[in-house]
Amino acid sequence: MARARSAKADPEIRLYLDTSGKEHEHRAVTAAGYLASAAQWAGFGAAWRAVLADSGSPEFHATDFFSGRRAFAHLDPKSEHHRALALRFAGACYKHLPNGFAYTIDVPAYRTQMTEVMRRVKTPTARLLPSTLAVSAVCNRIAQRGLPVGGPKATMLLEAGDGTGEALAWLRHLARIGEPWTAAFLAFDAVPKETIGTQAADLLAYESWREASLVLESPNRTWTDVERDTFKVLATGPTMLPPAKGEPRVDMQYASAEHFPEWERGFAQFLDEHARYRRSTPGLPRDQP
Repeated sequence: MARARSAKADPEIRLYLDTSGKEHEHRAVTAAGYLASAAQWAGFGAAWRAVLADSGSPEFHATDFFSGRRAFAHLDPKSEHHRALALRFAGACYKHLPNGFAYTIDVPAYRTQMTEVMRRVKTPTARLLPSTLAVSAVCNRIAQRGLPVGGPKATMLLEAGDGTGEALAWLRHLARIGEPWTAAFLAFDAVPKETIGTQAADLLAYESWREASLVLESPNRTWTDVERDTFKVLATGPTMLPPAKGEPRVDMQYASAEHFPEWERGFAQFLDEHARYRRSTPGLPRDQP
């Protein structure tokens, strides 16, 4: 929704990413995160830690926070205090991190329409998960919109967890074979869950995934149908205005059933023209979800 603002003032640019949704459990998988300079991350960190202190937890995990489990078991998810904390967490992201990105893939539609062409893609691991493709799609979009050619490059940092190794292997594979957009990044690495930047990405991925899942079920869904204030604050700020009237700071993209026929044609043509991206002997990687 929003055009990314280049963070040229500081050479140390970092992109923190996380994923939400699981291919074997959910219709949607989402990758999301924030691109920011060191100064922006420092300002965010101070604001975020202040909310953490008031929440009584040393670190943030969206599923635990919104369900009132583990480190947040002392909070009532239905209380006004909990709602106020949620809005403050979202507000810290909106205020200090103006370049948010999220990308969602409709898993059943992907399986139905993309399996055959994906047999031809050369991969560094035994499978190529939709969540891995969502991560690379976010990185690609950020490279195009937030990291102009000739400008500063970013380090991409993905929260450690299930699938992280596979996603990093894919990104590093793309860099080795010369995928152009990977030149916008200095490195692709993993970081622990307690890293402040990944906690911001965790919140954005979780909220984007929830909303995207509803959009896939109801494609005509509008801003007036959105009920979660946390999502609204992340997207357009404390005013929670519709994107057209507010100042959106998250670029949200969806790959649903209507997109995959064009994807399939484009992938097939691309693989025909670029041998380094395709398998020498087409075959589906084992354990393909």
